[in-house]
Parts: sequence; C-alpha cells; structure tokens
Amino acid sequence: MKVRLMGQPIPVIGERCSHRYLGRPVGHTRLSCPPLQVLAEAEQAARLVLNNALAPWQKLDALRAFILPRLTATAPFDAELRWRVKGVLQLPSRACQEYLHASTSRGCVGLTELASEADILLMASQWQLLTSPDEFVRETAASQLQESAAALLREAVRQAAAERLYRLPHHGKLMQTIGDQRVSSHYMYSGSFTRFAEWRFVHRAQLGLVPLNGVRRSRVRGDERCRRCGYARETLHHVLCDCMPHSAAFQRRHNA
Repeated sequence: MKVRLMGQPIPVIGERCSHRYLGRPVGHTRLSCPPLQVLAEAEQAARLVLNNALAPWQKLDALRAFILPRLTATAPFDAELRWRVKGVLQLPSRACQEYLHASTSRGCVGLTELASEADILLMASQWQLLTSPDEFVRETAASQLQESAAALLREAVRQAAAERLYRLPHHGKLMQTIGDQRVSSHYMYSGSFTRFAEWRFVHRAQLGLVPLNGVRRSRVRGDERCRRCGYARETLHHVLCDCMPHSAAFQRRHNA
C-alpha cells in the first residue's frame, strides 16, 4: 500500500537507506560526506556567489543561508571556502581560521565549520536511531531533540573557536573586547552603516594585519618610523589617534 499526498506517492526510506530532501541527504545511513552531485553543485554555487558583484556582507549572508546548509563535510572544499571568504573580508591567507568560525556574538564571522558540522549531524542521527516500538512518539521526540541539540552543538563549536581566538597573543585581547559588545560586529551580514573602504580595513585591523612599519611579523626589522610624520614607531593606534597629519580627519570623526 502506497501513501499519497496530493496525488504523489510518499517515498519510504528503507533500512540503511537515505533520501534527498531539499537537495540534502537524510535518513538512517551514515553519510560522512554529501553525494558528489550535491558537492559539485554547492561548489559551483559558492564560486558564483563569491565572485559576483554583490556587496561583501551580502556574499557572506548568501553563503551561510543557502550554500553551507547543503553540505556536511569535505576537507578540500572547506579549505577552498576559507580561502575565498578571506578574500571577501580583504584578509591575507595567513589570517587565523578562528576569526571565520567563531560566533558573530563574539565579534567574528560565524561561518559553519564543515568538519564539525559533520560530527554534529552524525551525533544527531545516532540519537535518532534510539527508537522504541512506539514509532510515532519516538520519531517526533527524536526529531525535536535532534534540532535543538544540533543548534546547541553548532553554537558551542563557534564559541570554542572564539575562545581559541581570544588566547592568541597578537589580537586576542582586542577580539575579546569586540566580542563583549555585539554592536561592534553589527555590519557582518547586513553591511549597515558600512562603506566599502571601511569593510576593506576593519577585518585586517581587528586581526592586526594592517601593513604598518612598526608591526611587521617577520624577523627582519626595517625602518619602523611612521611614513607620514616620522614618529619612532608606526602602529595602528598611532595612525588612528596620534599622527598629526591626520588631525583634520580625527576632528571629523569626533564630530560625526
């Protein structure tokens, strides 16, 4: 006997089988990675989103809302995605990964880490297997628990990434200060009150990656003087607050 909905038969998922729902495999099969077709489609969609003329924050929003939910885990795509997102954020490739995966409530980007997402989905599917003879009750309860547990675990992964970021010696304290006030990262997915010039600057500044004479990461120390006023050490604080050739810009910022 086939159960029909609006004239169409409802597919039955057999034991150790799966079914694609909204482009994503679901069911009782342990799927450590998505089907190749799903992966290829997601990769193509990600490239189209990240290479088009959308605003940077629109690219991040589209990536998190429409592409990452279609995937579970694939290391090569995860690495390529991080590289492309760093480009959207105007960050060099050496920028730390934690800034991408830590929660937006802590001042970071909050993208899903696909490897961790696979572990979360696996744990949720294993819990779903713990059923009783009363299928309706158990399936309903397992579905609700799966959704809430997956959300909690996903946020825990992001918070753990934030904690690793805060322990970094060069910019951990700054990122912790930013994370204390959610308004500090209000622009991440909306672009509110943010110009493109500010977007190109803010992520490098938060991670201490602005190319300045006084904060070189290499062992070779060159001339550390400010290139505008000749001050002994060109740092981000000096450029933004103390460099006198920029005093007019300081006044306009103060009066804005």
